Amino acid sequence: MKRVFWFVIVVLSLWGGVGCVKATHIPAWAGKNWQEGDFYYFSGISDPSPNEQVSRQKAYIQALAAAGEYVGVTLTASEKSLLSNQGQELFSRVQLQTGKVVLAEGEVTDFICIRQDEMYVGYLTVAFRASVLHHAKEMLHQQRQAEQEQRRKNASSGPWHVD
Repeated sequence: MKRVFWFVIVVLSLWGGVGCVKATHIPAWAGKNWQEGDFYYFSGISDPSPNEQVSRQKAYIQALAAAGEYVGVTLTASEKSLLSNQGQELFSRVQLQTGKVVLAEGEVTDFICIRQDEMYVGYLTVAFRASVLHHAKEMLHQQRQAEQEQRRKNASSGPWHVD
């Protein structure tokens, strides 16, 4: 009997930790960005979404936007979604664009999804190596200096006449 009791406790605790939880407990790291050792962590919070996958994706976009802001660029996110007839699943494709820096080396470290009524809110963290972010900042600084130098050269070339 004790084995069955412990088995049920273990299964329920594991089951509660997978997927979304019906609770209002927001993680302590929600909305924060921090550094630990050689890594920078950026958190993202989704708007209420119709399913867990969409909330994860939106939280991921928010975390990447925070990382982009740290580096000094603005990430533009465009999203296209469609609803299929089979089980009403929502498929979404997200494109993050910036002409300056590529943020492709981040790793999702935490994802918590909280179900509130019929909607889901996702909380996610992305970790980047400090060296990757410092390199991205340096590249951006060099690009901006090159653009300024080009503007100075263009300005010093005298007036332009277009016929």
